Amino acid sequence: MQRSNCIERERRVAVERSTKYWGTVSVDIDILEFPNEEEEENIDKLVELFQNDYRGLNPRYRIPAKIDKHQLDAALALSGLTFQKLKEAPDRIRGYPELKFPAGFRLKCCQGLHRSRAAARILPPGERCWSIDLYDSDIDPDLDAELREGYSAEKEPNDGVVYYRIRTYQGHHGPANPFLESRWWALLKYNSKQKKKNLKGILDDPYYKAAFDIQMDILALGDGMELGVIHKMFTMRCDELALKYLGHIKKVWKDEICEKNPETMQKIDRSTVKALQHTAPGCCKKDREDLWKKLQSGEIFSAFAEQERQIIWDRVLSASTTRLIPSLFTFFEDLNYLEGPLQSLKRLVPLSRKETISAALLRAYKDINQEPDQVKIQESESIMTFVPGTKAN
Repeated sequence: MQRSNCIERERRVAVERSTKYWGTVSVDIDILEFPNEEEEENIDKLVELFQNDYRGLNPRYRIPAKIDKHQLDAALALSGLTFQKLKEAPDRIRGYPELKFPAGFRLKCCQGLHRSRAAARILPPGERCWSIDLYDSDIDPDLDAELREGYSAEKEPNDGVVYYRIRTYQGHHGPANPFLESRWWALLKYNSKQKKKNLKGILDDPYYKAAFDIQMDILALGDGMELGVIHKMFTMRCDELALKYLGHIKKVWKDEICEKNPETMQKIDRSTVKALQHTAPGCCKKDREDLWKKLQSGEIFSAFAEQERQIIWDRVLSASTTRLIPSLFTFFEDLNYLEGPLQSLKRLVPLSRKETISAALLRAYKDINQEPDQVKIQESESIMTFVPGTKAN
């Protein structure tokens, strides 16, 4: 039944794509508007790719955009074109027909920001146009998602994007969409069977799923997601430590910096997370000075008004007076650091099946010869000392 439903949806999306496709035109890249943030590294790669196709004639390089019929009618009249012209094959020399728009018009693209930025670097002056596939703005949600989530000429989506899409289509933010969820699972399996297995391991564990869902609230944190090493995290048997660390990320970013405000969380961008992670501006003068300059220039917290930046900056300082600001990136970096010491502990305290290291240490601990309100600590092979403490310590 599920397979037949998927086939039917594929058929419906194909019909919708054919029906709502206006045609392909050449458009000035300066009027294009995109929903995502740019990444310099990806733009550099695309510049090389486009050296032999500087108009985007290759279907893989074209950018999808949505426009309603009234806007398209006005543009066609301004350009002296007809609907029939939009679906003709490109001219061998001039490419696709150029579509002009009224002054101030912005064409909303579904994706393709990096293609646009790369094209801007290689296009000669006076020829800053790129090939755009136009669709009716009134399209089926499944086709809309397909146009938004296509990665034809872009880089492979990072693990945070994959996690976000799958959890979204599982119904985290609203209604579930098994069809689109299955497509993202298929993409993940195609790129890495191990990553697919690791993600299923997270989602099958309610504690890890809830912990990693912090990136559903603050999407920018997803840049640090590393699905490829999750199996190592599971084999390290340090669940208490890992979950506490992930809880710490949530506490700092969601509770302290954003004060659980959904709008604030959505405004946090990748540049901000990258700049703040593993710093402590609340207690380190150098970190504070460096980040303050970035705050003043708008390099971090760029989506906030000036007054809002000062308020959120005070929260950042308060959240980092005694600790570094964590992220998913620092989480996986610190896991690598812990791997060696944890292996040593496993040799000292053998683990039973499915037992964590923390549980094994508690099992091995004996409170013989302990004093009331005192805790015995071993300082060296031959020296023991008492420090004030309670039974809980």
